[in-house]
Amino acid sequence: MCDLMLLQRKQRKMCRRDKGVADTLLEAIRLSTQECEYQFKAERWNCSLEGQYRLNVLKKGFKETSFLYAISSASLVHTFARACSRGSIDRCTCDESKNLQNREAWLWGGCGDNIRFGLKFSRRFLRAGKRRSKDIRARVDQHNIRLGRKVVKSAVSTRCKCHGISGSCSVQTCWRQLSTFLHIGNLLKNKYENSYKVVTYTNHATGKSPLSDEIELENDSGNRLKPIEIQTSIMDNDTGRDRKSRKSKRDRKSSTDDEMDIAPRSNLMVHLDDSPTFCEASSYSYGTSGRVCDRSNCDVMCCGRGYNIRSVTVKRACQCQVLWCCDVKCKQCVSEKEVFLCK
Repeated sequence: MCDLMLLQRKQRKMCRRDKGVADTLLEAIRLSTQECEYQFKAERWNCSLEGQYRLNVLKKGFKETSFLYAISSASLVHTFARACSRGSIDRCTCDESKNLQNREAWLWGGCGDNIRFGLKFSRRFLRAGKRRSKDIRARVDQHNIRLGRKVVKSAVSTRCKCHGISGSCSVQTCWRQLSTFLHIGNLLKNKYENSYKVVTYTNHATGKSPLSDEIELENDSGNRLKPIEIQTSIMDNDTGRDRKSRKSKRDRKSSTDDEMDIAPRSNLMVHLDDSPTFCEASSYSYGTSGRVCDRSNCDVMCCGRGYNIRSVTVKRACQCQVLWCCDVKCKQCVSEKEVFLCK
């Protein structure tokens, strides 16, 4: 199964290492693809990833490219954290963290999502497949990958259940739980809408230092952030004075390459290139001709070409009744529905 995925040699090794990793990787791919299609279903670029479209988009530095990197990274963390709590992977189990306030009043229990393992696996897996480069494009990609992880981590909540006489809640059973991936997708889509473009920068090819303050960011509203100081960001799952002591040799070896941040604030999505209109068929999408649109946004979706109205027959189950003991009987209702298609 690992050979069917387009993985680098080190990634294939990680894929084969433990039982359940390959299935979880496939689940992460499916989850990120479905969420991307949902978030962009009403836009010109509808996350069309068939054939060469995905590879061609990933070769560029569009806003859409940044979203793909972020959502893929987030799905890895989310899927592996959940897989640990389900017992699908031999290497990890439920979250066993004790880092909660008021521990003396809480009895740690439940089976929390193992966010720590999800963050660790995602960081190592994506590092094993990235291109070894220090140019501005590589740093932008790495920044958006980290952004996906941080969005998942920031959306973790603590759930508790009360125990005690007459519901006095003298003791609580608590566990950490990830937000739904729909919520994470909504957060990343919002960052996509407010993504900042790197408008000026220096490159290793010029011989100038990448630490120059010539770098600026600008979003679609014309807001600029400057100067950008490339700074070292902390590891996703490490806090406190003993952060370095908890890093493995593998983590320490590539920390200088992996932790350089391109944005002034790590919660911003950034990109390099202006996106095409996606109106016409190209190497990046199949265009909007023939796409179904909502009447309220057909002018935007159809790029001013207009739209056709078709009447289609819709069949659905209706007037359902539950029959004793274990059957449901429904009638079939037929209705007419108008569908709007871009010219």
